[in-house]
Amino acid sequence: MRRRIWGLTLVLLLFSGTLDADNSNTLSKSVFNRLAKVEKLMAEQDFDEAQQKLDALIEDPPSRATDKAYVFHSQGTLYLYQEKYRQARSFYVKSYNLQAMSEKTTAALAQTLASLAMHFADYREAIDYLKVCLKFTEEPPPKQVYLALGTAYYQLKEYAEAVSPLETAMAKFKPDKSVHLMLFASYYELGRKLKAAAVMEKVISAWPEEGRYWLQLASLYLELKKYDKSLEILQLAFTKNLLLKQSELLQYVYTLYEKGLPYKAASVLSRALDKGSVEKNYKNLSLLATLYVEAREDDSALQAFKTVTDYSSDGKEDLYIAQLFYDKERFKDALEHARTALNKGVKNPGSAYMLMASSHMEMGQEMQAKTNLEKATKYKATKKAALRWLSHM
Repeated sequence: MRRRIWGLTLVLLLFSGTLDADNSNTLSKSVFNRLAKVEKLMAEQDFDEAQQKLDALIEDPPSRATDKAYVFHSQGTLYLYQEKYRQARSFYVKSYNLQAMSEKTTAALAQTLASLAMHFADYREAIDYLKVCLKFTEEPPPKQVYLALGTAYYQLKEYAEAVSPLETAMAKFKPDKSVHLMLFASYYELGRKLKAAAVMEKVISAWPEEGRYWLQLASLYLELKKYDKSLEILQLAFTKNLLLKQSELLQYVYTLYEKGLPYKAASVLSRALDKGSVEKNYKNLSLLATLYVEAREDDSALQAFKTVTDYSSDGKEDLYIAQLFYDKERFKDALEHARTALNKGVKNPGSAYMLMASSHMEMGQEMQAKTNLEKATKYKATKKAALRWLSHM
């Protein structure tokens, strides 16, 4: 913070060669010479000596308001240089309240006070100072003034007021990520999501290498129910080989699923797994298989479950595969995978025996079906159903 504000506070240099005792907005020569020595000591970081000289001026202050204002200003600057922000703020306020300096210097001081107010989260006060800065700055104010004003309004949750200075900063200056992101956030909080998306489009255009912004834009288009546009944005991000975080990608996948788009969620996850953006582990591969099941993509679900079995310590996935084969009327394959599931171990073996019994019945093998139903009666979860079936055989 010190370096940011320091460039605004060395205003004494603006007045060398322009001293005029009759001009109420300029320093008297005697005070200027004394403060110039203080300035030199500060530049040399001899703060103790600089403080001694300022103490003498403060204890016996000059009579002219302008001279006094610059003494207070120098004291504020000395504190600021030592990162004593509260003390610096106090003396800058004293200097400002005298209203004895030129408009240009007042504008610079107002910007410094705004920065300090922001530092202490006094956003309303910061806004007042920033408005003074905008009023008295002859040349176009720096971009930071508009950004600070927008930020202060945003922190006060006055999002509509934040938009104008941020739009001005975006229109007048070269692209600045902070300005763009603050404007995006303001539009989003206002519920103006199309406007927010337009700003984020500019962000990824100016900073295309930052993958998180592509994902943020894709998620925003999801909220707008522009699903094709959302996937198009993400597809472009994948094409550019952007390093998207696994957690963000998975969050996007879950969002697609929650929106009732399991196939699109599976497509995103499958591509992310292939790209290495998401780790191939049991959890992620199981999610992919489940998404394909939800999307009624049986062939893809089968393939996904087969992959999961390499990462599984039990036969749960093999039982899923058996069920999928049964649904496809591939009963021999269903029997094979049900047996594999039992061999690996499943939480409820009775389910596997029931599935095997159903497969045998479909194949006209009633004795084998009966044998598996009898085995299913040994498990609480399937006992009633198995006995009921046996009673009808």
